[in-house]
Amino acid sequence: MVKKHRFVPLALVVLLTTGAAIDLTLNPVLAQQLDNQQSSKQQYKEMRDQVQAEVEHTFLHTTTLLNILLFIITLVPFAASAVFWSLRRSVISQIVADIKEQLQKEVREQLHKEVTEELRRQAVQVKQEVDKQLEIDVATELKKQTTASRQEIEKLTLELSQLFKLQQEVATELKTQTTASKQKIEKLTNDFLSKILELQSDTEKEKNRIMQQLALLIPASIQSFAIPEPSVTEEEQKKLRKLTSELESLREGNPQLSFTTNEYLKQADALFLECRYEDAVKHYEQAIKTQPDCSLAWFSRGWALRRLGRYEEAVLSYDEGNKITSDDHLAWFGRGNALKKLNRYGEAITSYDITLSIQPKFDLVWYYRSRCYALQGKVDFALDDLEQAIKLRSQYKQSAKSEPDFDNVQDLERFKMLIAS
Repeated sequence: MVKKHRFVPLALVVLLTTGAAIDLTLNPVLAQQLDNQQSSKQQYKEMRDQVQAEVEHTFLHTTTLLNILLFIITLVPFAASAVFWSLRRSVISQIVADIKEQLQKEVREQLHKEVTEELRRQAVQVKQEVDKQLEIDVATELKKQTTASRQEIEKLTLELSQLFKLQQEVATELKTQTTASKQKIEKLTNDFLSKILELQSDTEKEKNRIMQQLALLIPASIQSFAIPEPSVTEEEQKKLRKLTSELESLREGNPQLSFTTNEYLKQADALFLECRYEDAVKHYEQAIKTQPDCSLAWFSRGWALRRLGRYEEAVLSYDEGNKITSDDHLAWFGRGNALKKLNRYGEAITSYDITLSIQPKFDLVWYYRSRCYALQGKVDFALDDLEQAIKLRSQYKQSAKSEPDFDNVQDLERFKMLIAS
């Protein structure tokens, strides 16, 4: 685009240069200052001098500008020509540059448009070709895979058919073998059961034989035939040891062998008579386990515990038996003896009282209660019971002579008379 240059008229320059003086004389601020300074001469004089100086300065400046202007006017014809030619070249160059830039812009836009269109057209063409080729490739691959899959299916079908046939053959063979094996197992089982039953029968027979022999050696329970203390001969002890040893071996070889409550009791009694009190307690407890309400097992356990010196446990065992059977005079007697060992004489006397209420002619109880009374210092009761015991069995005269429990009454005349021969 060509730029337009404008030249300032000479008259306008003159007007602009002279206007400064005119504006200065007519400046309302200065006029106002002059009016305000009329009240003072000194101030008026100073203001006047200042205005005069300003006017002179302005006039000098204006004169200088006029001189410069006259010099410029003299040079204008030559300068104007130079400026014109320079301006003309500048304008032409600017026009050429603008046209060149415009042409380049239009060419670039047209080229961009054509290239874009060509690229779009080629892209569409390539896409169409790719889609077409892809369809061909997919169809070919699909056909190839379909053929391969069909062949694989046919192969698998054949293999499955063969496998099914083999399965049927195996099932038939397995069924045949299973039937044969089942029959064989049943036969072996029956044979095994027969042998087991035979062994059990033999074991049971052997157990019964041993128990019968034990019954011959131990015709009754420990507490019912062994007063004051159970005892057997040395020969009987040998037989008992042999029988209990055979029974233990039989049990070890046949863990499934079972025993009744009475059989456990009989084994325990045999062990008691062998002085194997710990083993006897275990067998009494087995009898209690099979029949918790068996009072005889509780009472017999109490006797074994007394032999072991476990008197507190013995008392508790007697108490459990008495809850089941309260009229067993031997159990109350055994309880009294355990309490006497614990120096619980009052409780022992109570147990002896119950024993005598059940069996008044139980001479040993009279003798034991007499000893408890003597230990308590109840002399008359002690001597009365001793007299009753001697009446029932005279041998207590000799026993009382050496009994330490009667130490505190042995010097009494009545005691001496009772034990006199």
